[in-house]
Amino acid sequence: MFAEYWDAFVTHSSTIGTIVSILGFIITIFYIVKIKKVAIIARKASEATLRKLSYIDVVKELSATIEIAEEIKTLIVLKAWHLLPDRLSYFRRRIIIIRHIDDWVIKSHGIDLQSIIGYTAIAEKSLSKFITSGETEPKKIEKLTNRIIDQSTLLQNIQGRV
Repeated sequence: MFAEYWDAFVTHSSTIGTIVSILGFIITIFYIVKIKKVAIIARKASEATLRKLSYIDVVKELSATIEIAEEIKTLIVLKAWHLLPDRLSYFRRRIIIIRHIDDWVIKSHGIDLQSIIGYTAIAEKSLSKFITSGETEPKKIEKLTNRIIDQSTLLQNIQGRV
């Protein structure tokens, strides 16, 4: 008699165990899918936060760079030629930093930023030659002043579009 109960118990236990295992597997799959959706939402939120932070960095760097451009204009008016190559170099480095903060900066303003970098490098060379030549004033000072004003205006336009 005991053997019959034992056989029935083993048969039902095996069936119940199989059903519990299948239910456990289904529940596990359900939670894996749910966790994956939560992870995707978290990733999107972190990417949005990074975009906002890079935007803030770009605005901050543009503001600082525009200030440097204003300082360069003042140095030109004061005819402080020996300080200009250093300031122009710093100005150019700041533009390079802005260009590399995020991909969207390059996509939307890369050409403008590259033209500022190119012009600034040319201006640095010209001023360095002028300083070593011993002349009292650069020959193309009006052109230099106008170009710096143009570069500053271009930066302000970029800042307005960001």
